[in-house]
Amino acid sequence: MTSFKLKSTGIAASVFLAVYAIYFGFATWVVWKKGFRTMFTALWVFAILRVAGQACGVAYASLGLSHYQLLIAYMVLGAQGFLALIYASLRAVMHEQRLKYGKSWFDTYPILGRLGPVLKRFHIYFFQTCFSVTHCILAAGSIVFIVGGAEMAGIDVTNPSTYSDYRTSRNLRIAGALLYLVGMIILVALAIRAYTHEKVKTLSMKYILLAVPFFLIHIVYNFLAIFVSRMDLFRISNYGFGGGNSSLVVSESIMSTAMDVFICVFLTAAFLNTVHDAKHLQSQPYETTSEKTSV
Repeated sequence: MTSFKLKSTGIAASVFLAVYAIYFGFATWVVWKKGFRTMFTALWVFAILRVAGQACGVAYASLGLSHYQLLIAYMVLGAQGFLALIYASLRAVMHEQRLKYGKSWFDTYPILGRLGPVLKRFHIYFFQTCFSVTHCILAAGSIVFIVGGAEMAGIDVTNPSTYSDYRTSRNLRIAGALLYLVGMIILVALAIRAYTHEKVKTLSMKYILLAVPFFLIHIVYNFLAIFVSRMDLFRISNYGFGGGNSSLVVSESIMSTAMDVFICVFLTAAFLNTVHDAKHLQSQPYETTSEKTSV
């Protein structure tokens, strides 16, 4: 670790690389045993993205500021990993709904009503259900946030000639963070509704709800990193002697990377309890005819 040009950044990236590498091994074993057609596949994809992202972080800390493309890669892979966690959570809630009712209204209810079949004739399958709309919102947020971060990397904010680029980057990141927030609100509302109104009070649902605060902390960090200059991962001036100011390294490690670890733990616990949930719900009367779903 003494070879890092950005020492504190490199140490933090190395620690989480080890953590995610261990989880990747576990996730690969689960997917090998259960197959790809399960909700756990999203967590496996998350593990791949995070390992690749942390490897880019380690490489960036080793090679130095001139290789800011590695910082962009770290940000892109991290953003996609967070998207995979939200996607996995939505899938987990819908899976619990299917166990109880045979289907989930979130991915079956025709949100556009009679307009849906018309769009299908033109092979337009987006915006058909609540889930597809949420998926589009999150995907758009991810793209906009990544573009904004990529444009920010390498900009000298003290140079007046780059101020316009800085403003554009900042606005894109704000827009992306807001879209992530909308997707997060939808996830929280869906989970709370399923647990309270729909009475899907399974152990897995409890684990999903326990992950919500960690999601929210990550979302808060996205905004803080934009508005608080010392917490901005893509502000090159934050990387001085020692590899980054304490606010930058601590905030990114605790409020972003570590939060994803906790979320992943709770979602993994939710997946491992699906068999328990199936037995629990079979003892309750079904309100609709259930259909078989893969675990």
